[in-house]
Amino acid sequence: MGLRSPGRRPTGGRLAHALLVAFGITAGVGLLAVAELTLRLLDVGGAQRVFGPAVAADGTSVMRLEWNAQLRKPQPPQPQREFGTHKAPATYRIFIVGESSAEGVPYGTTLAFSSWLARRLAAQASEARWEIVNAALAGSQSWSELIVVRDAARYEPDLLVVYLGHNEIGTHFSSRGHRSLTALRLALQTSLGRLNLYHFLLGFVPTAMQTRLHIDPRDLDRPEEAFAIPRAGSERVYATAADRALAAELYRRRLVEMVRTMRQAGARTMLLTLSENFSEFPPVRSVHRTGMRADEKAAWRRDEREGRTLAPHDCAAALARWARAEAIDGGFAALEYEMATCERELGRLDAARARYRLASDLDRLSQGAPTSLNDVVREVATREGATLVDVDAAFVAASGPRLVGYDLFVDSHHPNVRGHQIIAAALAEAIRAQGEPLPATAWRIDAWVDPDRDAIVAANPEVPAQEAMCRFVSCAVARRPCLLDALEEAMRVTHDPATHKAAEDAMTAFRPYVASTPRAPR
Repeated sequence: MGLRSPGRRPTGGRLAHALLVAFGITAGVGLLAVAELTLRLLDVGGAQRVFGPAVAADGTSVMRLEWNAQLRKPQPPQPQREFGTHKAPATYRIFIVGESSAEGVPYGTTLAFSSWLARRLAAQASEARWEIVNAALAGSQSWSELIVVRDAARYEPDLLVVYLGHNEIGTHFSSRGHRSLTALRLALQTSLGRLNLYHFLLGFVPTAMQTRLHIDPRDLDRPEEAFAIPRAGSERVYATAADRALAAELYRRRLVEMVRTMRQAGARTMLLTLSENFSEFPPVRSVHRTGMRADEKAAWRRDEREGRTLAPHDCAAALARWARAEAIDGGFAALEYEMATCERELGRLDAARARYRLASDLDRLSQGAPTSLNDVVREVATREGATLVDVDAAFVAASGPRLVGYDLFVDSHHPNVRGHQIIAAALAEAIRAQGEPLPATAWRIDAWVDPDRDAIVAANPEVPAQEAMCRFVSCAVARRPCLLDALEEAMRVTHDPATHKAAEDAMTAFRPYVASTPRAPR
């Protein structure tokens, strides 16, 4: 009789064991699949909802944007924030996401590009039934607007429009944030985040353990930090190069998920490049390169000061002086801005445009359109098959030799009414070009002409005051005396007692601060 080696099963036993393991795995996966399906059918444990049932002014049932996930508070009703509970036949439903620039600050949604788009579409392509939902929210970042996109995907979207990114690049992440936000963890959480079962089970995990298992962007990515607004008793903290690289990667991942989420829902996505007030809102925070010696700083300051003295009457000579300073330190945002302004004065617009953009990219307190994010937008559009709408190029073309300034913006990055109209025109053309829901030949391009500013102000007398108060906020964030000019203008042009009182109170509060604020060190 042969002896059997200890610990080895006969062939039949090994097969039975393998089948038993396979059955156990299959049964386990099946149970999980049944649990997931059951939770979805019961609408339990899904991703956070931002749209809720409501009743419109005409008594019909609608879904309304009612929650701001970024700020964790209810969202008051505004025009274009709701849509029919049941999508009418042949309706083309467009969701727009972004932050304050897309929401329409300082005007509200009624003068945002979403409203101008609605007017254009109704006039130029009246044979289609259009439904436009402005789901952009002031203060948002890409993580919270991704929540909006996931929820919007449940309501038969046809098109998603994304104008988003002004709040992204300035966040200073903690060391824990850099450790937590790894590519592997982000990919795993993205996958798990699509499961109702994951969210359902997470609710039973102790809070202390949740922070180890689940990355909550609210703990790592905060809007106040994007503008370096300090908490009480603390100093401003600015994003590092590593912070900016991480922010750009998170932004890319979230844009990709937005496009894929819409694709799964049968909808297209249009990604819009960003623009800003390049030529008339100087950089807020400039810093010298690390490791500059004292003698280098002294030489740099001398050359910069001499160039600033020459600039009012001899830009060519000023640029020569500034070039010497730039050779010592080419990373100082304010210097690049000064050089850009002189290049423009000399009519060298391409050189000026390049320097204005470099000044924006070097600004440690970015409030605009970093080149890195526009590069991400273009990359994602190409790789994911989304439509690119180049708002940045449209603004450059519309501004001409102004090189994009207060002709198109209220402050640093909020478009004025004309800016919103330009975005709407670019979007309408992109929709027409895609041939849905109407072929391009069915559009009547000449059927709509944007009203001019005088007509808009006549219909909305508070527009100038709204713009002035918006400039006040940007100047206050930048800690600039222009905040007082903005408040004085608001008090002069407003017809609303509440606005006048708010501006007056702000003037009282900020005047001593401005008087005591020293000039920023160079």
